Amino acid sequence: MKKLLVLLLFISALVNAQPNHNLTYLRLSLTIYPTSPRINGEAMYRFQKQAGNDSLLLEFNPRLNIDSLIYRGQRITAIRSGNKMRINLQPGAGADSIKITYAGIINNTGFGSFTRDVHGNVPIVWTISPPYGNRDWMPCKVTLNDKIDSMDAFYTVPTGNKAAGPGILVSETVDNVNSLITYHWKHRYPITTYLIGTSITNYVAYTDTLYLRNNRKVPCLNYVYPENLNSARSQTPITSRIMRAFDSIFVPYPFEREKYGHAQFGFGGGMENQTMSLMNNFDRQLIAHEMGHSWFGNLVTCASFQDMWLNEGFAMWLEGLTYELLDGDQAAQEWRFRQNQLITSELGGSVYVTDTLDHRSIYDFRTTYTKGSMVVHQLRRHLGDEAFFRGIRNYLSDSRFKYGYATFNQFKTVMEQAAGRDLTAWFQRWYYGEGYPIYSIRDFSTIPNGGAAVNVGVSSSMANNSFLADSVEVTFYAADRTSI
Repeated sequence: MKKLLVLLLFISALVNAQPNHNLTYLRLSLTIYPTSPRINGEAMYRFQKQAGNDSLLLEFNPRLNIDSLIYRGQRITAIRSGNKMRINLQPGAGADSIKITYAGIINNTGFGSFTRDVHGNVPIVWTISPPYGNRDWMPCKVTLNDKIDSMDAFYTVPTGNKAAGPGILVSETVDNVNSLITYHWKHRYPITTYLIGTSITNYVAYTDTLYLRNNRKVPCLNYVYPENLNSARSQTPITSRIMRAFDSIFVPYPFEREKYGHAQFGFGGGMENQTMSLMNNFDRQLIAHEMGHSWFGNLVTCASFQDMWLNEGFAMWLEGLTYELLDGDQAAQEWRFRQNQLITSELGGSVYVTDTLDHRSIYDFRTTYTKGSMVVHQLRRHLGDEAFFRGIRNYLSDSRFKYGYATFNQFKTVMEQAAGRDLTAWFQRWYYGEGYPIYSIRDFSTIPNGGAAVNVGVSSSMANNSFLADSVEVTFYAADRTSI
């Protein structure tokens, strides 16, 4: 028994040792029936093999069987332990590749990484894979430090269905004998694992044109339920105004050579699958949020799930910015008031994620999303618009992060450079610290010249985090409730 235990520990350590090979390309082929939890797939990876490391580590659902693993023309066997899979390679550095053919029944994790449902009594299947769900239905690196440079996705589904995908739709190949159709999507931008996905049902497709600054145009492909076609057509045109605003304020839309898109699905919200956001509905606020991820999350991805605020906090802040840009300051203030009501419904809570193994902690709506969005707003007020937006543009255009990853400290450094001052203490209170400031009017008096003097105090909802008073806006109202 002791020898067996030692052997099992050795195998586990071997499988879990970290590789350092750079994935460069993925060719993914899946056969999916919306009525079945079974999947048949093939994943071919190209990668740059580093000297001194003769194995590749991937993660993969243990309930899925590997039918074949081909390496340099030979069938080999992987070492598997739980969700981990180690593939031994030939010595030496340079370009290399593997091909894995697999099949089995999906075991959902997280938010339902591979979900079957119905709409209008019609079957639908979708993938929603953050933070670790892709391994449930494809062999992959579940990591935030190795984006695949480009990919081709081939989704084979029963005729009468459409399969959404990243990039450009190259072809639709019909197999009349088996009543199947294969959709080939080509994507030539770097993409992180959790942004790879699809949604499959009897979609109706139409395209809006998004007009950007400097006479640029991008197609917006919409896959919608037939029963929602008329309402969707009336709602999706706002996408162009939102896209033009973000394209103008930040940096140009990052995936301009291909498209932007929406595919309707049944999850209660949205998912920013790269260039094809999955949408529960076409509410303007949800459109702004998921599109905003094209910059915050897809162009520059947080380097750790501890800093998911860099993705979700910013995307939610863009919901409020859309109110400001399209409806004016009053509408934006009302939106922020609603967010603050949720944040202050509990005393504690930090934007910084301490448990990255729990998807509910990573994607906590009150802290990561809502409080995260208000931290962005507070940072804007603290720095002023000129320094804040200059810093954001520098962050998004920095060659170290663009189409890659950034840590929180890297983001902080960029914003400090734009502001010309240290922000360590500020972020310690607002980002790492728990709770929120509580402002109170301690004293009010009129002064001889017709003005007023206001003494504003600040305390904290949490004793372990003190807040210093940032600038506070005070509005005075006349007896008839008009502001003065």
